[in-house]
Amino acid sequence: MELLGVYFMKTSNIGIRVGAFVLIAILAVASWITSGALNLEPAKYLSATAFVGSALFTGWELWVWRFPWVQLVPGVPLSVRGTWKGTLESSWIDASGQKIAPRDAYLVVRQTFSRVHVTLLTNESKSESSLAAVTKTEGLSVLHYLFFNKPRMKHEAISRMHHGSATFEVSGKPARRIAGRYWTERDTRGELDFDRHSKKIADDYEEAVSFF
Repeated sequence: MELLGVYFMKTSNIGIRVGAFVLIAILAVASWITSGALNLEPAKYLSATAFVGSALFTGWELWVWRFPWVQLVPGVPLSVRGTWKGTLESSWIDASGQKIAPRDAYLVVRQTFSRVHVTLLTNESKSESSLAAVTKTEGLSVLHYLFFNKPRMKHEAISRMHHGSATFEVSGKPARRIAGRYWTERDTRGELDFDRHSKKIADDYEEAVSFF
């Protein structure tokens, strides 16, 4: 996912450079049509134009869209970036035939203006999103994602790897709570409720625990 992000940024920067080149070319051709002389003066600003365009795009993609006043602009997704602590309650029955008790869970959201990546951490497993988005429907923000769950090695015997999907409603502006449901290909489902938030991004379960 990080590689996809780098690729996206590089592709966007290339697009900005091409756009700057096209704009300057249009200005040069326009001057030739109107005056009969080809004016290449704007060409010397090509590098500066591309640099400024790239800087503005990067600033918006990574930071500006998250400013509180920008969050009020229609079309800007609600920021849910950070590490969230909550509880997970699953319908899954383990090998002994027992339903697992509710447990602590941490939702780590890496988010820019155009991309979202979600990691769900528990003491037994880690889920990574393959596709995720924050959308708005009738004023309500919703986090949707598809995931792949991989248990820790010591739990593989009782919990195999699996795919699933999740849908969470986000409450508050700024976001104060994330709650919803998930489904898996193991024909299990469950509910998750996150009401504590840290702006920091956790890399693993132990680090997430330390934030709270």
